[in-house]
Amino acid sequence: MDTRAILTPNSEFERKQELNRLFYSNQNLSKEEVDVLNSCTTEDHECIGLIGCILKDQSDVNKARLIIATHNHSNIDLATKAEELLSCTENELEELINTLADVFLLEENKKSTYEDKIYSTLFHVIN
Repeated sequence: MDTRAILTPNSEFERKQELNRLFYSNQNLSKEEVDVLNSCTTEDHECIGLIGCILKDQSDVNKARLIIATHNHSNIDLATKAEELLSCTENELEELINTLADVFLLEENKKSTYEDKIYSTLFHVIN
């Protein structure tokens, strides 16, 4: 993983290229690489979704990333993979979104500023 391209790229395009490479390589990540991805503060919707699919974890913030990814219309592979990782019905997805809304609103002091941005992005995208 090119840490510089993830955390301090010359452009969002450079970051997206590295994230796409990781997404399509489907490799297992080390703890350090997971930490790098969790430290990335991109606000680009596609990059947020790519990170969610690469991490594949079931944390609330990663589920928010995955839902954002399902709404990506320019990268069908990303949207499809995110749907597979979420693997829930429409009703379950609606319940998950309501749960994430509660996390966003009620656990304001427990989230980092960046996590707060991910949730804000989620609710902007689904609106």
